[in-house]
Amino acid sequence: SSDVMDELKDMKKIYSCQTILDVGNNNHTTNRYRNYKTIETLSRNLGINIIIGTTYNNNSSIESIEENIARMEKELLYGMEEDDDDDKVDNNDDTTSSKIRAGFIGEVIIRDDESSQRELKVCASVQNSTNAPVIIAEANPSTKILTILDQIVSYGGNLRRTIVSHMDMYTIDVIQQVLDRGVYVCFDRYSISTSFLDYDGIIFPSMKETVERIIKLIKLNYTNQIVLSSGIVMKLQYQKYGGCGYDILLKELVPRLLSSGDVTPDQIHTMLVTNPIRLLQWWNPPPPLKRPKHYVQCTVCSEYFEPILGSYYT
Repeated sequence: SSDVMDELKDMKKIYSCQTILDVGNNNHTTNRYRNYKTIETLSRNLGINIIIGTTYNNNSSIESIEENIARMEKELLYGMEEDDDDDKVDNNDDTTSSKIRAGFIGEVIIRDDESSQRELKVCASVQNSTNAPVIIAEANPSTKILTILDQIVSYGGNLRRTIVSHMDMYTIDVIQQVLDRGVYVCFDRYSISTSFLDYDGIIFPSMKETVERIIKLIKLNYTNQIVLSSGIVMKLQYQKYGGCGYDILLKELVPRLLSSGDVTPDQIHTMLVTNPIRLLQWWNPPPPLKRPKHYVQCTVCSEYFEPILGSYYT
């Protein structure tokens, strides 16, 4: 939207922001495919890299578990293509069917139901086959997060390639237990309490509480497992509507960490740049996509298409 465009444009101008992650949970039940073409246009207009994820479709009437796995692997390894484009193969690059690939899995919102277990199992399987990072979050933060991590391992996932969001909703003891499993933790919920006081009766952490948690964890040598986010999830958080805005991370959180005297610029760089890069550097060129034998090459554009039975092409 124009609201997002304006805020990100200002953030790039003031803070030289070059890359952001769109971690929004794109529910495939209501929207079959993430509108990656719109995001591509936004990225080009802003001159900012926008990394998007691949997500699970929990509507079994549209995609089975096996079809979910195949699609997610394809979006990560080869590219994000809509159904209308599935019959077209890129003749110029056999390793990818689209220039736009998903960069991670998720965000996976975990609830206490069977659907979440299926989603977690699928995402762990896709992570195992691709080595892509997976981002998870509890719908209702609790100590069950430790059990969820055990489930990821049992499903074949890799905790060292896993990020748990909303960690400023947990006590410092639980956060330490999560970190000791080897996962990355993301702090992002402070922006909600900054934008408004009450949201469905949930008590969100203040900026001060989040800063205190991060500082304590840095002192305990967990810097290499911490990532930070602005956590913008609704319009009420946009500056236009009186919220904190996308730049709250760089305008408020980072300065507070630095002014505490307990966090160095190098540690900030580690949390904002080094750790995300380590997680996102996973893609290796996969084997070429197999072109169906019955595809024919157009003599005009040189691309390959599936012929309609009974039709002839020059």
